[in-house]
Amino acid sequence: MEAQIDTILSIYMLLMIEIIGEDQLSSEVIKLVILMREYFNITGWDYRKHLEGFGLLETVEGEELMDYTQMNTPEEIPELINDFIESFLGLDEKMFGTEITTMSDLITNFCNWLYTFRLTNFKVTPSLIN
Repeated sequence: MEAQIDTILSIYMLLMIEIIGEDQLSSEVIKLVILMREYFNITGWDYRKHLEGFGLLETVEGEELMDYTQMNTPEEIPELINDFIESFLGLDEKMFGTEITTMSDLITNFCNWLYTFRLTNFKVTPSLIN
């Protein structure tokens, strides 16, 4: 069984905090992981229904009653990331003072980490994220 998004987000957050240490960037990583999880749970099922409508995916009846991040692998994360940046990070910058460039760099790192560890087949380039 493949690891679910919740597990992957937790592992990434813990690894990054271990590497970075306790500083401002660690709190940005924590904030990013929390915001991504919320965004994926809000939009993930709609995205999967969209794919199902094109015959690209089958969903199991009743699975959308669970959090998207508990039921799905990180394969689709790079496809959802641009909307995440536009929707959530724009709000976050205004509400919490987070710099979008820092978050974009962290998102690029996260997506490349997913690809490096074969958790997704999608390779993301920084120009696609901004």
